[in-house]
Amino acid sequence: MGSFYKCDSDRIKPRDMYTMTTAKQFQMKPLNGPMAETKTALPQKIMLTRMVSHIGDSKASRPRHTFSCYLCGQQYGRCGFLLHISRCEKKWVARENLIPEAERRPIPERPQELARLPEETKEIAVFNLKMLKHWEAHNLITCQTCNRKFKPESYGSHKKNCTKENPGKFLGFKLKRSPKIPRGKEEEEEKMADPGFKELKRVKSFACYLCGRDFGSKSLLIHIPQCQKKWKAGESLKKSKKERRALPKMPAELDDPLPTDMDEIDKFNERMVALWNSASLVPCPQCNRTFRPEALEKHKKGCVPDGPIGRDLPGCVMTGMDFSEVEGKAKTYMCYLCGREYGSKSLFIHIPNCKKKWENHEAQKCKKERRRLPPIPAELDDPLPTDPDAIESFNKTMFDVWNKASLISCPTCKRTFREEAFEKHRKGCGDQSTGPRLAGIAGFGMSGRSSYDLDKEKPRAFCCYICGRQYGSKSLLIHAAQCRVKFEKFEELKPKCDRRAIPEKPSELEDPLPTEPAAIDAFNEIMFNIYNDETLVSCENCGRTFRPDALEKHRKGCAPAKTARKKRVDPEDSASKLTPLMEKGPKAYVCYLCGRQYGSKSLMIHTAQCQMKFEKREAKKPASERRCVPERPSELDDPLPTDPAAMSAFNEKMSAIYNFKALVSCDTCGRTFWPEALEKHKKGCMPSTKDGSKKPAYNPEDSVSKIIPSVERGPKAYVCYLCGRQYGSKSLGIHLTQCLSKWENFEAKKLASERRTAPTRPKELDEELPADLDGIAAFNEKMTTIYNTRALVQCGSCGRTFWPEALAKHQKSCKK
Repeated sequence: MGSFYKCDSDRIKPRDMYTMTTAKQFQMKPLNGPMAETKTALPQKIMLTRMVSHIGDSKASRPRHTFSCYLCGQQYGRCGFLLHISRCEKKWVARENLIPEAERRPIPERPQELARLPEETKEIAVFNLKMLKHWEAHNLITCQTCNRKFKPESYGSHKKNCTKENPGKFLGFKLKRSPKIPRGKEEEEEKMADPGFKELKRVKSFACYLCGRDFGSKSLLIHIPQCQKKWKAGESLKKSKKERRALPKMPAELDDPLPTDMDEIDKFNERMVALWNSASLVPCPQCNRTFRPEALEKHKKGCVPDGPIGRDLPGCVMTGMDFSEVEGKAKTYMCYLCGREYGSKSLFIHIPNCKKKWENHEAQKCKKERRRLPPIPAELDDPLPTDPDAIESFNKTMFDVWNKASLISCPTCKRTFREEAFEKHRKGCGDQSTGPRLAGIAGFGMSGRSSYDLDKEKPRAFCCYICGRQYGSKSLLIHAAQCRVKFEKFEELKPKCDRRAIPEKPSELEDPLPTEPAAIDAFNEIMFNIYNDETLVSCENCGRTFRPDALEKHRKGCAPAKTARKKRVDPEDSASKLTPLMEKGPKAYVCYLCGRQYGSKSLMIHTAQCQMKFEKREAKKPASERRCVPERPSELDDPLPTDPAAMSAFNEKMSAIYNFKALVSCDTCGRTFWPEALEKHKKGCMPSTKDGSKKPAYNPEDSVSKIIPSVERGPKAYVCYLCGRQYGSKSLGIHLTQCLSKWENFEAKKLASERRTAPTRPKELDEELPADLDGIAAFNEKMTTIYNTRALVQCGSCGRTFWPEALAKHQKSCKK
């Protein structure tokens, strides 16, 4: 016997408009056939949302090709569904292994429908119903009290609150209890005896006349005084009294008891919404739509007299939607320039604005890189279609124009992207040796919008037994040979004792590749097992498999016991490591474009990337303000120096190029800055000194040595003997008093037996601070030694020094 669903949708909230409208077309019909068998298989609200998304009128809404999993009930796309099934089965087995053997459940058999996925929308709906029925039968647990079904992890929480005296029920739904049935009414008795019969009722909610939100009958009277306080506080923040609005008077309806009948509640809410719309919201002078004050400012930027946004609707509130019934899905039309969808009147307002954005964006590029504006399609010269099939055909044509003209096609995988997304995609898809990502899938942009050609299925992918990645049927054999060569070259770099033999070529690759989905899944499973067992390396502690480079990183945090021993450190060596000087640092070379330092191998890689960044940054500026990239120094073409003196000379020259060509000098003081930092500097850079005399002329030769970010010569900084940090000559004296008071306050919180006295103030701080580099280095070395030996606490096991609070944590893992 089929079940009937009844929904009272006289008043629908804007956010639920689309769902409930489509639901209305579906709910008023009896559910016969496969759907009637489910009855109480799912909560009505969950089932209603899923059924409507598949069985809605195909002309009113675009079909969604998603398939339900028979193990977890979740939905996936056509390509992701088959990959998910195998993973979900493994999760089932792993989850059951954690349970005692007596309580374990065997994995359900795969339904026969998985052998071939349906194509038509109605067939997909029937398929999903069968999968959901299978999911309920094997995965859900039925409550003996309320007959509802739950997931195993949710059933325990529900069982605590569900009793015979007070059985649990759906949120927002009420179980219609069986009343006393008069004798002779057999049909009513059978109807009430059906356990699947439930009546859907709306929760009685009442709108607030100040903020327009819905509250319960008791919550409304509590909310209104709080909402009035918020109104007064918000208006009091306005500076001028003319802008402040008086608090609207409380409606007379709130003095009487709140209504209980649904029709009366609807009339009450209409009255409250009308008051909220007229008193709380502010109308736009152009389109007469009403907005909150903070939203009106944003709306005014795009709403102009020549092209107002929206229409003059008296019942239009915020979202531009009325509370009246909506009979179908709103008709939207796609823009051929940006791919977004708009209404019939908004489309022609949007297209001129979109053209201006296109032209302004292309004007910032070089002439060689600029793209012409795509011609207007002929379909826009005629009146827009109104029939759903004609709208679908129109949108498909606009989508093809947008995909070919506006998006950029990747030469490797043929996918299309927006410009900003294409740069990010090209970094991972440009390596021909590793193969393109999702090769051969054209028409899929980064915006997440799928192609309108829904009849074409995504191509199948085959797993490589060496690297575990997936490739097409033709690319797999080409990739396997290249991947084998890579594996051998990688192993040759290791010592002979650490080299691994390359996995043997599976016999499945000698035969033609399978074409059936089930055979492809079996093939991929074999290849993945070979990759997992022979290519990857297992961790000796947890047994998980990793790539060799990732295993080293994993081992740092994975240990059989959580107390990882650390190497012993000589106390005499710890002071030199903590010294904040760069005398014993690695060999670093300065980049002539950004002034940063890099290693010998990283410098060449960074220079090419830095040059591209420089060009892109300048391309965004107007043509009159663009700067040329500084010429590449000849020193970069020769081998990099290794002698400290030669490195210092190299860095000085790179820093000079960076300072005079990459940076921009200030016209007032002559200092150099990045272009974006120069504007901020000019606001506080005065042309003359306090006595009225002009500042001396800037001599570049005198300042090069002060600005060069070389390895040995940095800014003059002095180390604090209490905290080990560095400060300037004027800041050091201010900091020492604050640091000493912090030390005393920190120690005062401890027990008297655990308190430590502050180190004695060095004599060097009472004298004048050194100015030459050698004197600063000696000063800092002495301050660092005092900080390391007196301010820090030494570990008794390894001899390293720590802050007291860090020492306790260190000693847990440091043992003799």
